[in-house]
Amino acid sequence: MPAISFSVFKEQLLSQKKTQTIRQRRKHPIQVGDLLQIYWKQRSPTESQKLFNAKCTAKDSIVIQSSSRQIVINESQLSEQEAIVLATADGFDNLDDFFKFFGDRYGDSFDGDLIHFQKV
Repeated sequence: MPAISFSVFKEQLLSQKKTQTIRQRRKHPIQVGDLLQIYWKQRSPTESQKLFNAKCTAKDSIVIQSSSRQIVINESQLSEQEAIVLATADGFDNLDDFFKFFGDRYGDSFDGDLIHFQKV
């Protein structure tokens, strides 16, 4: 059962307002139907906490270009409104915070997976 660890958005996860995550591709990819363990700060010896189990309900390819503020999911570019919906569903207050987070963490270009999950 794959584990996904979070270090932000704990309240959104617990309230089930956040039911997706954007991640780098894994050596052993998460697949639709996989049971997942959702953790808070899994690698922290003092703060690690298993939040809940979930099931992967969908997985999409996602490319984020921070400087040009473009998001492509499964080879389809999102409109600005669609990008806002994605960013807020992912836990961010706005699109600026979303692009800043990915730009700071991964540089101008991120290519990974958008994983949707549901608590079980």
